[in-house]
This record gives sequence, structure tokens and C-alpha cells, in this order.
Amino acid sequence: MQVTQLTIDPFTKLPMVILQAVDGHVSIPVDVGMSEASTIAAQLERVALDRPMTHDLIKEILVCCGADIERVELDDARGGTMYAALVVKGRLSKSSKRSGRAMRPRRPIRIDARPSDAIAVALRTGAPIFVRRKVLDYARGLEQKALPRFSTRQSLPYSDSLAPTLTGAAALSKRELKQLLATLSDENFGKWKM
Repeated sequence: MQVTQLTIDPFTKLPMVILQAVDGHVSIPVDVGMSEASTIAAQLERVALDRPMTHDLIKEILVCCGADIERVELDDARGGTMYAALVVKGRLSKSSKRSGRAMRPRRPIRIDARPSDAIAVALRTGAPIFVRRKVLDYARGLEQKALPRFSTRQSLPYSDSLAPTLTGAAALSKRELKQLLATLSDENFGKWKM
């Protein structure tokens, strides 16, 4: 998957990243914290900072240790929380001074991470992002809870139905948009009453 958008969840007013499959057939939102959102935004906008941020530091530590992020995995979702891992592989090719034998490359190591941190590191290192089917199914379950009576939501891309954007709203027919608006209550808009 790839990061296609950094936006604000219209219901919680918190930042979220939209991950979309490379072939574009599915997309999911991932909640992120404010500091992670700022570091992701800086990377997406290619803003050069005077000092390294935490995710830049992680990248530099890996480079100095001869390791690479092989991939990032959003691999589980339970209890309202998504889980992720960095899959790190070292490239050790120097001979060991003690034994005189060449050191073998180690197997990839999985490091538990928050999805927001894993995505920020992936953006800096160019590592691919993978999402397990279980997480996709979990995200679809959230979508169905968000708009339970909107019958045409199955035909909409996930990111458009949960967090409408101008392009997502424009893709709806007038009838579908009218039906969507009829199903929303005042609680869906927080302090902004209809």
C-alpha cells in the first residue's frame, strides 16, 4: 500500500493517513497522533528540517548499523487498536575478528511499532507498506458502523465513504448524496448542528 493522503477524520477531528493499495482497489484510514502527522506531512511535502526528527534518527541509526527496513506490516487489529511491525534485516558481511569466520546475514527481525511510527519510518526509508487481510476486514467493519443505513456504501471506495472529500462527494449521484445526508444525525457533525 502507499500513503495517498493525510487528512482529518471529520468525526473525531484527529489526523489520519489514508493508505491505498498500489493498484487502487482498496484504501483504509489509519489514525495517527499529532506529532506523527507533522513528521509524515513534512516527509510528504519534502520539507527539509534543520534538525532530525525521531523518525529521521531511527533511519540514521539503522543505516549506521548496516540494517535496512525490509518492509512495514500493519499486521493485526483488535480491541479498537491496529498493530504494526518494522521488519528489519541487517547486512553483515565483514568477517568476525574473534573467530576469523565470515558473519552470516541475520534473519529479518520484527520490531513492534505503532502504525503511525511504522508509516513515518517507511516514508523515510522507502520501505514498502503491507496490510494483512485481517486489518482490511477490521477497517471495513468500522466503515459499516460509521454509516449503517447508507445502502450504496459498498460501491464506494472506503476513504470516500468514511471521510468524504470533494472528489468523494462529487463521485456520488444526487440521489445517493441525498440518501447519505438523510441518514446523518446531529451527532455525526459534533458541534456543527444541521
